[in-house]
Amino acid sequence: GVTVFLFGSVGTWKTTWAGQWPKAVFLSVGAEGGDDALAMLPSIYGVNAPPAYHITSAKMMKTKVDFLAANYEQLGINTVVVDSISYYVDMWIAELMSLRYGDPKIRRRIEKAGGEATNMTMSDWGLIAMHIRDIAMKLHNTKLNVIWISLEKEVRESGGDQGSSSVTGVQPYIKGEMNIKLPGMCKMIIHAHKDLKPDPNAIGRMMVHPTYYTSPNWLTRIVRHKYGNAFPEGKLVDPHFGDLPTFDG
Repeated sequence: GVTVFLFGSVGTWKTTWAGQWPKAVFLSVGAEGGDDALAMLPSIYGVNAPPAYHITSAKMMKTKVDFLAANYEQLGINTVVVDSISYYVDMWIAELMSLRYGDPKIRRRIEKAGGEATNMTMSDWGLIAMHIRDIAMKLHNTKLNVIWISLEKEVRESGGDQGSSSVTGVQPYIKGEMNIKLPGMCKMIIHAHKDLKPDPNAIGRMMVHPTYYTSPNWLTRIVRHKYGNAFPEGKLVDPHFGDLPTFDG
């Protein structure tokens, strides 16, 4: 299968794009409007909306990943989409903090040792990295296409003495070291760039027109993909839809 890391800001059609992949199943974690986007697939692209499991705990994620990795061929599944890893890491941290802070005995023991019950430790970051690597390898070691969706974080630089700043780049928004390691585990990295264009139906208003890139542009600094010159780099373009993000593109 093809392993893809897709990152971009809210409203760049990431869920819609991933939903066009063949025989997809979603592992949805707090996706920003994700269910609404999947429901629009039949009317926009003529594609049936794929099924989605709503992940509410780390244990549930592990259970679903184990089940899909073991049974995807019998189930007729070709693609698994994690939407989104940004929210999943937040959920994992919230679970840990709730467990730690919710038990007075654990809280007192941590605080007695000079720690803070609501702070992530180096050991905690290591645990979540191991957990994500574990579920990633279980999926990547199958014949499945695997798509990881992430929000983006702007990199800003100061513009002078008046407190102004400008965006000089973007990177995946994943807390901890997996914002580098997870993209590095994928064969293809795609950035969903939010272009704004005039809305033809409303004078003076702008509309989002996302464009997808598989190679470095002026905002992305991380390596794009591991296929070398196997296919053209740059903007994904569909012969029928232009530069709107589609699976065919």
